Amino acid sequence: MPLQPDEAVAVELASGLETSLNDPFVVTRSAWTSLSLRPSPWLGVVATVAFAPDLGQSSLTRATRDLISANALSPSVSKTGASGSFSYELTPIRVPGRVSSAVHVGLGLAALHTRDDLEGLDLGPQAELDQSQLHLGWTTHASADVLFGHVGVRARITRLAYTEQFAGESLDRAPWSAALGAIYAF
Repeated sequence: MPLQPDEAVAVELASGLETSLNDPFVVTRSAWTSLSLRPSPWLGVVATVAFAPDLGQSSLTRATRDLISANALSPSVSKTGASGSFSYELTPIRVPGRVSSAVHVGLGLAALHTRDDLEGLDLGPQAELDQSQLHLGWTTHASADVLFGHVGVRARITRLAYTEQFAGESLDRAPWSAALGAIYAF
């Protein structure tokens, strides 16, 4: 059933795969699921969870692997294990029809768990204390949907900003990620 301009999409369930874009040391690959509740066609709230398995050396970029093997030196390698966010979302572009589409932008709060890869580092006990961390931060995202009736495709780009402790130092992080998935609108 095509969406009409005055109809509200009550619930959307989406799931897919995601990859990091701008981390020079680690490539994070994850699976994500989101649930969107839309009280109106233009506003919504979105809860998203993601899980990224530790793929060992294959999650490190080539430059990071070369630093570790050639120099016995490692940069601050922080691998994301899981994340969750709760965002408010605005839909500035919405085209209803038999094939409908929408563009969403969102801002919200996030939590993520990271684990530092300490291979090649000799940073002492403080680094081991900070090796596994839970971070609170904020997230922004933009997504585009194309729906064929109730089923469709969602493409999303996300930035998750947080502060990490590494060897007693505070490091601000703001990695970008890109995702592609399937969506079902109830």
